[in-house]
Amino acid sequence: MYQYEKRLDCHALGQEIKRRRKAKGWTQEHLAQLVDLTPRSIILNSR
Repeated sequence: MYQYEKRLDCHALGQEIKRRRKAKGWTQEHLAQLVDLTPRSIILNSR
């Protein structure tokens, strides 16, 4: 039996969120409102 370790690549995830946000024409502030976070949280996760 194999054990798999799943790793979350936070940088890649942040870049994908940023790419999709921009594709929709949303600002960081708009996305923050949609997901009930502060704009600062969005900025930190998009780096």
